[in-house]
Amino acid sequence: VRRKNKRKHLRQNREGANLPFDAGNLKLDEQQFQIISFCCGREFSDQELLYENNSMQALRRANMTNKQLKNLKDTLWTTADQLRANSGLKSTEYAEPILGLIFLRFADVKYSKFEPEIKAEFDSIKGTRMERPIHEIAIEKCGFYLPEEARYDWLLNLPESEDLAKKVKEAMEAVEKYTAELEDTLPKDIYYSVNSEDDPLVLAKLLKNFKDIPADIELDIFGEIYEYFLGEFALAEGQGGGEFFTPASVVRYMVE
Repeated sequence: VRRKNKRKHLRQNREGANLPFDAGNLKLDEQQFQIISFCCGREFSDQELLYENNSMQALRRANMTNKQLKNLKDTLWTTADQLRANSGLKSTEYAEPILGLIFLRFADVKYSKFEPEIKAEFDSIKGTRMERPIHEIAIEKCGFYLPEEARYDWLLNLPESEDLAKKVKEAMEAVEKYTAELEDTLPKDIYYSVNSEDDPLVLAKLLKNFKDIPADIELDIFGEIYEYFLGEFALAEGQGGGEFFTPASVVRYMVE
């Protein structure tokens, strides 16, 4: 009954998703509902997203203390915001590539948890009549497939001589290629604008920053980190009494 009520409540919220909620009038549209829900592995009502009841806090922080989680979010934001000044981008422009990197880190962590099972099945049927492409097995077990060029560590370990913006764009394209729901939704060309003449390594530093999200945390904590960044972007833009939208193209599948 509780699940049915929540689904009904969520549908009602989505029908009026363009209306501002409280909590600084931060607007949550269909894509934002999907992003948070995909990160957390469940659907949320607007009240849960904005006010986070105690039971969800306990679930999200299952293997981190409240203080550790707060410190993690604060550190990630502080570093990212400091790098924004070097990039020359506005908060509204900066949000899209940042949220895309959070998604990519989330996708990598989630995929790593399923990877042994995916490889085991692929190897067990390889060379038989039941052989299937590994991406089909991955989608069946994990919901998406991450080829090598879309893995977080692969990007992180590229030599400085590589065009990192191009590689991140290609990583996003590779994720979209194997997941129909993600087609034309992930940020791509925006990464060419992240670096500046003053600091040509902003994007590399951002990748290193989000690598600090532990691989062993509960996956739904990514949803809390994502939501935290939404709020910080709104505050940084001075929209406390106004309205703030996340970039329209960011991680629609992450939200579904």
